[in-house]
Amino acid sequence: MNNEPLRYTFIFTPPKDDAACWGLKLADFAETLNNDFPDSSTSWDEGPLGPLKSQSLSFELEIMPGEWLEGIVSTPYPNTGSVVLELATPLLGAAFAKWLRDSYVPSPAPIEVVTELALENGVDDVRIVPSTGDLASIVRVLEDHVALVEEETGG
Repeated sequence: MNNEPLRYTFIFTPPKDDAACWGLKLADFAETLNNDFPDSSTSWDEGPLGPLKSQSLSFELEIMPGEWLEGIVSTPYPNTGSVVLELATPLLGAAFAKWLRDSYVPSPAPIEVVTELALENGVDDVRIVPSTGDLASIVRVLEDHVALVEEETGG
């Protein structure tokens, strides 16, 4: 029996009604990521992403000892965009969300989070990363979201 925790793709965004509140700039994001995670790697891409030509930044980082995550940041419009974190447990997703909140997103700008599984299955359950608090408080938010989505999708 495999006891490996399930992994999900988490999507972090600013709120729809204030999509530019993060002031997302790929070069700034890459610089902050590389400064905080010296072993991280980033690569640039430009091309179609949805209906618009978009610039994106792929990244890989060691979020915890021995735990590597991959993701992509895209900016379809100036200063707006999202961060997609691929195949992370709620704990690893929360560690990334805490870094995003504490090191990149300007306070008090909110961070919304949803899983790809929720979006693909029409589960309307967008959560807010707590604006303060420790890692455990963010883990609970992601675990509660995942539990609801699993329940709704029969997973």
